[in-house]
Amino acid sequence: MWSSWIGLLLLLHITSCLTEREGCTLPSGWLGSWFESGVRGGVNVSTQAVSNKGRCIKQLRHASQFIFRSSKEGNCLRCLSIHQKHHNVLQYKESKCMQDGDPRQYRDICRSISVDEPLTSLFRVNATGVECPVRGTYSFSYSRGHGLCEYPLSSLHQCSDRSRLVFNYQACVDIKGSQSHREEAQCFGHWKEGSTYYFVARMNSSHVSRDQREASFRCFVYKEQHSGFLVSQSAEAKCNLHSATEGFRTMTLRRLKEEGESCKFPPWFTAHRRYHTLTGTRAYQLNKDGTTLTLEDGVLKNELECLKVQDEGASSATVTVQSVQSCSVGFHCVRIDKKTPNVFQLRIGRLSANAEDACVTELFFDSSVTTVTITTAHLHNSACPLMGNFALRSSNCSSPSTLSSGCLASHQMKLTSTCGPESEFLCHDSWKEEREEGEEGMKKSFSIVSYKESTSAKGCFVKSLNSEEDVVGVALRSDCSEEGQDSWAYSALNYGDCAPTALATSNSALSRVSSTGPLALGLLLARVVTRGTQCH
Repeated sequence: MWSSWIGLLLLLHITSCLTEREGCTLPSGWLGSWFESGVRGGVNVSTQAVSNKGRCIKQLRHASQFIFRSSKEGNCLRCLSIHQKHHNVLQYKESKCMQDGDPRQYRDICRSISVDEPLTSLFRVNATGVECPVRGTYSFSYSRGHGLCEYPLSSLHQCSDRSRLVFNYQACVDIKGSQSHREEAQCFGHWKEGSTYYFVARMNSSHVSRDQREASFRCFVYKEQHSGFLVSQSAEAKCNLHSATEGFRTMTLRRLKEEGESCKFPPWFTAHRRYHTLTGTRAYQLNKDGTTLTLEDGVLKNELECLKVQDEGASSATVTVQSVQSCSVGFHCVRIDKKTPNVFQLRIGRLSANAEDACVTELFFDSSVTTVTITTAHLHNSACPLMGNFALRSSNCSSPSTLSSGCLASHQMKLTSTCGPESEFLCHDSWKEEREEGEEGMKKSFSIVSYKESTSAKGCFVKSLNSEEDVVGVALRSDCSEEGQDSWAYSALNYGDCAPTALATSNSALSRVSSTGPLALGLLLARVVTRGTQCH
C-alpha cells in the first residue's frame, strides 16, 4: 500500500519537474532540403531528425525548443531553439552539445543558450519565388564602406515577374569598390522581427550563379521612408543584419514615381488605343489608363511605362519611360509627334540604365535614333496631294511611266510603268513639312496610302518641291521618316488635268516625247508645270 503511494508521489514529482512533452515529431513545414552557410552537402530535415544535428528526442513545452541526440558526437545532447520565419526560411540558436544526463536537465540545456549566441539561418534549396516587398522602380545611391556612390545614380527595378528585382549598379569616380554591373535577385521570403523588416533572395549576375549557393543566398534589411527605402545587404549567406543602415552594402532608394502619382501619355495620343507601323509588322497598344505603351513585335512584347512627361505641347511631347521586357529593364526617352489625328511619328531612344540620363541627347537620344510612322488601323479616304496626269522619269527605268492622280476619284492614284506592275493606291491622311536636304530647303507633302488590293499594308507617298517650286519629285516610301526606304521614286511632269481631252492630249504628247528619246523627255520634265500640285 505504502509502496503504491510512494510510486504515485514519485511519478507526480517527476512529471512536475519535466517541462517537455513526450515524443518528438518535427513540424511538416520544415521537411525538405535546406542550405546552411558552411555546411557541406546541405541540411536535410525529416520528421524526426536534422541531418547535421542528430535525432530529435524531446520537444519541450516551449514549442520552439527541441532536444537532439548527436551520435556523431558521442551521443551528446544539444538544445535547438528553432523558429520558422517564412515557409522558405528557418532560424535557430543552439546550446553546446552536452553528455546525456537526467531528463530533468533538458530545461537547463536550453537555458544555457546565450543571448549573444549567433543566429543561424536555413534557406530552402528549392524555394519558389515570392513577391518582393520592395515594389516599383527606384534610383539609388550605395556604399560599401568606402564612400557614397551617388553620381551617376544606380537603379533598381521590379520585373514583370514580381518575385524578381534587377539592380543596375553604376561606377563612381574615386569611390573604391564601386563598379558598373547588373545583379538580379529572386525573392523567396520576407518577415518582420520586432520593428525590423527582412527579405531573402538568390542573386544572379555575371560573377555569381544561382547554383553557387554560398555566394548567391543573401539577406536584406529594409526600412520604408517617405521617398523610398533604406536597404542593407549581407556579405554572406546569413541573416546577421540588424539595421537598414549597416551592412556589407547599404543603399538609399528613391522612388521614380510615387504611389498614386499619375504619368500619362498625351491625350491627343491616347485618343486611340492601338496603332500599327505602315508595314503592319509591329503594333503599339495603349492601356486603358494611358500610362503604358506596349510594343508588340510578333511574340515579343515590350512595355513602356510612363514615368515623367518632360515636355508636352499641342502636337509633340517628350516622355521618359521605363521599359520592361521580361526582366530586361531600363529607361528610354520617347518623342511623339502628331502629324494628323490618326498619324504619329515616334522616336524611342537607346536603353539607359537610369531615368535621369535617358533623355540626354548626347548619350541616348542623338541623330542615330530612328523615327517610325504609326497610324490607326482604319483610316478614312482623303484627297491625294496631286491632281492630274503626270509623266514620270527615273534613272532606274528608261521606259515611260505615268501617274494618274485624283482622276477616277480624288482619293485614288494609279501608277502605270513598263518597269513594274500597274499599281493602284488609296490616299488617306496628309500633311506638309519643310525639311533641309543638302543646301536647299525642300517643301514636302506626305500622304499615307494603302494598296487598293490590300488595305492592311500601307506606304508613304511623298511629293517634293524645291524652294522655287520648279522641280517635282514623287516617291513611295516604307515610312514617312528620312529612314524610310524608297519603293520607287520619279521626277514628275504634269501633262494636264483629268478632263478626257486633256488626257488624250497628254497621251499623244507623251508618245511623241518618248519617240524622240530620253534627252527630249528630260528637257520637257525640266519645265515643270506646278498646276494641280497643291496638297489637299
